[in-house]
Amino acid sequence: MLKKVQLKTDGATLDIVFAYEEEMVRKIKTLSGRVWNEKTHKWSAPATFNNITKLLNYGFKLDTQVQAIYERHKELKVKEYWKPDKLEFLPFQKEGIAFLEMNEGKAIIGDEPGLGKTIQVLGYIANHPEIRKVLIVCPATLKYNWYNEALKWLPKKDCKIGILESKKVSPLYNDTRIYIINYDIVPAWKDILSNFTFNLMVLDEAHYLKNPSTKRTKAVKFMAKKIKQIIPLSGTPAINRPIELYNSIALVAPSMFPSYFQFAHRYCNARHNGFGWDFNGSSNEEELHDALSSIMIRRKKEDVLQELPDKRYSYIPFKLNKNSEYYKADKDFIQWIKETKGKKAAVTVSQAAVLTKITYLRKLAVEAVLDNSIDWIKDFLETDQKVVVFAIHKDIIEILRKEFKKQCVVIDGSTTIKNRQQAVEDFQNKKDVRIFIGNIKAAGVGITLSAASTVVFLELPWTPGELEQACDRCHRIGQKNAVNIYYLLGQDTIEEKLAQVIDSKRKVLSKIIDGKEFEDTETFAQLIKDYERKGI
Repeated sequence: MLKKVQLKTDGATLDIVFAYEEEMVRKIKTLSGRVWNEKTHKWSAPATFNNITKLLNYGFKLDTQVQAIYERHKELKVKEYWKPDKLEFLPFQKEGIAFLEMNEGKAIIGDEPGLGKTIQVLGYIANHPEIRKVLIVCPATLKYNWYNEALKWLPKKDCKIGILESKKVSPLYNDTRIYIINYDIVPAWKDILSNFTFNLMVLDEAHYLKNPSTKRTKAVKFMAKKIKQIIPLSGTPAINRPIELYNSIALVAPSMFPSYFQFAHRYCNARHNGFGWDFNGSSNEEELHDALSSIMIRRKKEDVLQELPDKRYSYIPFKLNKNSEYYKADKDFIQWIKETKGKKAAVTVSQAAVLTKITYLRKLAVEAVLDNSIDWIKDFLETDQKVVVFAIHKDIIEILRKEFKKQCVVIDGSTTIKNRQQAVEDFQNKKDVRIFIGNIKAAGVGITLSAASTVVFLELPWTPGELEQACDRCHRIGQKNAVNIYYLLGQDTIEEKLAQVIDSKRKVLSKIIDGKEFEDTETFAQLIKDYERKGI
């Protein structure tokens, strides 16, 4: 039988026809988003550039429609994308930007967490200077991450950003290209925002809009009426809970499924429980997958693993409350540095004295953003993936234990050898145990936590070696397993500065052949030097 590729009637899904060969089936399984249809006994896959290129390499013949899509994709792939200094889009990220191009800025990016949905959107924005007004709606915990990423990935000369902080509205400025707002305060701002004539609205963590009756969902829909381009982002496996995706679909392609109720009955395994309708299931998944291929691109990490570096480090910044106790302690520490006549005297006075003061300041910095950190972890858990969380202080770990209860296991300095092994086995093997919480010293070595590929630090160790050891708990021996590492830290705090120090040393350390480690005193000295400058 001739190996051929045809285009389905939806215009965005490939029908793949070939005689059964075990080796060819193995190759087809490398296609992103591929699906086997039991009824037709055919494979299908989204009509992406990478998928079509692979099929060509496997010897398939393209029909004229698929060939036309391939040529159009090819033009977009060779397009000169904006390239920030010292940064580079990965190949699958370029494909995501090309998908947005093909859909003229009306599409859903559903990549798994850690694959760079944010920078794909920013890449699209950077290539369209005519998009003068952008509204980014996201959870409160991600506002400053969007701000920092925009500064890195967009041209500096065209990157004026405003962050909306409270329900108290104020005038918007025409020279501001990007406004960032969190879902909680959108209802208060919807009237003034809807009159600002945005060209593009980005909806990060779009599952926040899953309930059509909430004020935030109604406000976003109200604003969307005047916005031409809308890009929802979500790493949650919405194909398993399609009702959570409906509002995003309705915003991007309102004519695709015009009736919420009909969509729910067709794709959400609708059941009446005696009190009302339950739409939390899924049904006709393959049909829905085919329908969504034209407006949604989703890559799992396993699909693009070979393109990913072994470890990727990200800083998620949180703003401290203005009345935070941290600010007073920070001023007191600066004064102490002055009184000891600078960093040399401070370091030589007594390492114990320095450590006590810095440790106290660090703990306050962590406590000041702990609620935000917990919210970030809860959002991550919506993806159905597991996560490893490291901290230092016992009371911080205890707060996390109480917050996540049966979802978590904990290893700290008081954990017995027997309980330690049980905690690891439960995390590795039990589906409902989603979070491993560990003290960096007690849990940073000697255990395997490969059920997760995401590591979160609420507090940082003193040296890059300790940090690397902790991250390596999630590496599978002899197998590539790209790990995402997140620092959840307060902005302009000692923890943020420590992260910068550790990362700079980590990069140097990776280049040193003999593996020389850095001493704690070096870190103290660098931190104190920074505080000495602040006190001038």
